[in-house]
Amino acid sequence: MIKNKIITENFKNISKICPIKKIQCYNTEITIIIQTKDILKILLFFKNHFLSQFKILTCVSGVDYPKSHYRFSIVYDLLSIRYNSRLRIKIFTYELGSVLSSTSIFAAAGWFESEIWDMYGSAPLRLLFRYELFSQVHLNTFSFSQEPSQGSSRSRLWKSIE
Repeated sequence: MIKNKIITENFKNISKICPIKKIQCYNTEITIIIQTKDILKILLFFKNHFLSQFKILTCVSGVDYPKSHYRFSIVYDLLSIRYNSRLRIKIFTYELGSVLSSTSIFAAAGWFESEIWDMYGSAPLRLLFRYELFSQVHLNTFSFSQEPSQGSSRSRLWKSIE
């Protein structure tokens, strides 16, 4: 409880210099909600600031809220090994909105972002991340049209699905 209060106070001070819309705290998990346009600045700040040092991006996930005005939520989970703490950063965007790729700050983001990009199949949603490489990458391995060759990993997967 005391650690939680200290963390919350620290984030209140940080919110004076960073454009944070909302801070949520559950147990020791801190979630901040920011505007989509500020994602790169906020990620860079929390990665390099000496009081946070969230150097590891553990996950980027996308959530679809079909009936909401801001239909998509993108969630970045960060880890600070130095301070043994985690931070969740949420942004919201609408159906035709786009989000800047964070691969310039965290190289690991490329895989997560391409998975999110591949998950939402309709054409307008493919604009979710502004990243040219995704148009050349197709990650869905279940779209093969014929039975794979014997001994391949797809063959074992094919047999386990049947």
